[in-house]
Amino acid sequence: GTVTNNGALIFNRTDNTSYAAPFAGSGTLSVTGTGGLTLSGVASYTGLTTVASSAITYANNTAPSTSGFAGAGTVTIQPAASSSFTSAFTPNYTFASTLTGLTLGSSSNTQNITLAAPISIAGPITVDGGQINLNSSLQTTASSAAINIRAKTNIANTSLATLTTNGGN
Repeated sequence: GTVTNNGALIFNRTDNTSYAAPFAGSGTLSVTGTGGLTLSGVASYTGLTTVASSAITYANNTAPSTSGFAGAGTVTIQPAASSSFTSAFTPNYTFASTLTGLTLGSSSNTQNITLAAPISIAGPITVDGGQINLNSSLQTTASSAAINIRAKTNIANTSLATLTTNGGN
């Protein structure tokens, strides 16, 4: 059943684990330890997500509703395997500058992704979608951390957004 968290939920594991049930509530979610977490159910919780040093992957056709991401781990928000988000996706999250990787979408995603707020993380950043709308800047600060923008149709940079890396492609 649905996990309703209105406090703090901590996954402290040394192995990678997956959870398929929906996550809801106003509480925070933390992924600590060396093991990563994959959530394949709807993630409608609104608290902050902290990824200490490992990884969190959301694999659902509905993007999570968390307020943002903190920590030094990696974040992947992608549709379920071999599918697409159910609607266009505009990530309205805060992203800590210490995050060591961010992936939005997947090679199978055909929905548009609009990047409306600046994202500056250690890096790298990958965005996969139908049309990618760059309405704000993207920056990676770690040495050789790349920015990859892959669109099925167009990449639109209507706001003259800048892409900045520290030696990455």
